[in-house]
Amino acid sequence: MCVRAVVCFGAFAAIAHVVAASAYVVVPRPDLIAKARVGELAEARVSWWGFDPEDSTAFLQSALSSGIRRIVIDKMESPWISRPLRGASNQTIVFEPGAEIVARKGEFLDSGSCLLTYFRAKNVTLRGSEGAGLRMNRWDYHAAPYPRGEWRHALSLRSCSDFTIEGMSISESGGDGIYVGVDEKSKEPNRNIVVRDCTLDKNYRQGISVISADGFLVERTSMNNTKGTWPSAGIDFEPNHSWEVVTNCVMRDCVCEGNAGSGIDVALGPLGPTSPPISVSVVNCRFSGNVRGFRFSNPFVGANHLPRGGLVTMTNCLFSANKMGVQVLNKPLSSVRLEFHDCAIRDCCSAVSLLSRDEPIDGIFFDGMTVDFDSARQWITRQDCSWRPSGVRDISGRVTFRDVSGEWTLVLGEDWRRLYFGEPSPDVHSVFVPFEPVCVVVHDDAPGETRPLAPFRVRGAANYLFHTDGACKVVFGSRIVSLGHGAKGFSVKAMKDGHKIAEGTLPAPNGEIVVDIQEEGFYQLSVSGRFAFVLSSANVPTALYLPETGQSFIAGGAEGFFLVPQGCRFVIVAEGQGDERCAVRVSSFDGSTMWNEDKISEQSGWVSPQGAEGGMWTLKTSRPSVGKFEDHMVAIRGIQPVLFLDSCRFWSKGK
Repeated sequence: MCVRAVVCFGAFAAIAHVVAASAYVVVPRPDLIAKARVGELAEARVSWWGFDPEDSTAFLQSALSSGIRRIVIDKMESPWISRPLRGASNQTIVFEPGAEIVARKGEFLDSGSCLLTYFRAKNVTLRGSEGAGLRMNRWDYHAAPYPRGEWRHALSLRSCSDFTIEGMSISESGGDGIYVGVDEKSKEPNRNIVVRDCTLDKNYRQGISVISADGFLVERTSMNNTKGTWPSAGIDFEPNHSWEVVTNCVMRDCVCEGNAGSGIDVALGPLGPTSPPISVSVVNCRFSGNVRGFRFSNPFVGANHLPRGGLVTMTNCLFSANKMGVQVLNKPLSSVRLEFHDCAIRDCCSAVSLLSRDEPIDGIFFDGMTVDFDSARQWITRQDCSWRPSGVRDISGRVTFRDVSGEWTLVLGEDWRRLYFGEPSPDVHSVFVPFEPVCVVVHDDAPGETRPLAPFRVRGAANYLFHTDGACKVVFGSRIVSLGHGAKGFSVKAMKDGHKIAEGTLPAPNGEIVVDIQEEGFYQLSVSGRFAFVLSSANVPTALYLPETGQSFIAGGAEGFFLVPQGCRFVIVAEGQGDERCAVRVSSFDGSTMWNEDKISEQSGWVSPQGAEGGMWTLKTSRPSVGKFEDHMVAIRGIQPVLFLDSCRFWSKGK
């Protein structure tokens, strides 16, 4: 039984806060707080505001919002239990040895709720020791009544600068231990962020996620035992938008161990030719007992989908007892260069694994790499996606390889490259074929009638094509699907021949899109937003136009239709994302199943047989039998990548 004093912000009374079970008394000290505010005392203790073993949010938030330059979080007889907190600029927060702020049970129901968040904060230090820090309740958030999400971070920094985190233990988050992201209003990167002598343990998505930072240092820090949702890395450098930056980032004297994904991920999906070159340096680090020690990944490669230049260096690093030592996915020469200096790979099932998709994997330099195996096997392997063999042109350096048969040093020159990889042999059926509205016959069995469309749930952005026979009012039904942070509007733009004819914002969660069309022709409807979008109905023939890089979807699943010219060879590509998987079935014009693959995680593809029968084919995405059905991607190559959303409304090439 507890007897509590009620203490209001700014109005303190000397009323004892008595906790019968703990045998101590906390007396608010407004007199001392007042002295700390005017600088008569060098610091203030949170206990001066009060303490409640069941919920101390009000006391913690008052201290954080007080403007006092130095705040001490006392070591009490139990943790400081709290709901979400907001930090401020120009403050040093010192945790006494063993002092913890712990997420309150039953709270954080919003999937974007973080324990401690800083927006655009400057000149902040968080300092702890001997297990002091932040702790959440990771597995509580994995089941009802909690909506699914991966954003319940323990510490979230949004566009902060001159921010230091030292000696902290940060564990059991429902997302990342530390999230280094962007405030959407300012879109400024974080600058001069330091993480030193910290322990990030048992977090749900990542130990640390670096989304946008110019000047980031993590040293003498462990990022271990991440498990819960993809990518489950110790640390992940992964921008969300092309305008975000990953520059002047250094990782030194760190350990990433026992993570269900990679020890370190560098994932550059959204970056493009206008993005600043990335720079990441990893020195004297150990990656042990992870699924992958180091993973570099890019999406499909196209002229507008690669960061131009940049450098990632790994120096004097050890990759031991991982399933994969180093994995590189889709890294052409024009992209970021990878260098490994005096690194070692030991006791891994595979040492270096390359997966090339649209272009050769190039621009990797091994300077004194050593590889140790306990049995005879190849130290480097390469998988070429069958729809476009792409080879290898520029992998160089020197590797010392040891196994049961002995030791030798390989010089990775031209002779070695040809012996191991041969020459690339591009195949025309994998080429992206843009839509061309030339000699097209439009089929519409019910002109003007509003009918439902295949409910593909696109993520982020999509382009739809539609056709009208003349001047009319085109009406689309639509809905926005929340992905954990609450639904927000989508921008909508109608185009003809590259020229904008209308634009607006679709309010959440449901709404009509109405476009006044003045003349016959093909038009493009572009949508973009943060969440998932469904075009649910239309009164004109409408199709989803799959981009060169593939269309991103999330969950849902649907059945769409595409036209195959007689005898044309083509490729269907699908990809999940780690434990986020999908199932895909492709059926020919007569209903015969041509490709049916379940549990698609890494990119997978199907190449049509020679002389494929023409007609209307079907592509269906659905829930996999194993794993989560969330993020996935589909692309069509070799034929026009137009996915019709109504099988009775479509267009085809005329004579």
